[in-house]
Amino acid sequence: MFGLTYSEFDNIFGPQLRTCYPLDVMSSTTFESLSDYAIVAQHLCGQFMVIKYDDDRQFLSYPMALNNAKYHRNTLLFSCGVI
Repeated sequence: MFGLTYSEFDNIFGPQLRTCYPLDVMSSTTFESLSDYAIVAQHLCGQFMVIKYDDDRQFLSYPMALNNAKYHRNTLLFSCGVI
C-alpha cells in the first residue's frame, strides 16, 4: 500500500481530491485522470473499483452516495481510495 485518498463531488468544481496520505501519493493531474472511477454515478456506488495506472500502481476506490435533503442536489457523493 502506497497511500490513502478521500475525494468528493463539489457542485461547482466537480470531482475534487480533498486529501491524501502521504500528501504526495497522488498528484492532482493523476487524480483528474482517475476521477471518473473515484466519483461515479449512484448506481455504481457501494462497489469496489480497481484501476491500474503508471504501470506498477493500482487505485482501489470505494465510492459512496448519501441521500439527504440537506445536501445540494440531495446527495453527497464521495470516495475513499487505496493506492
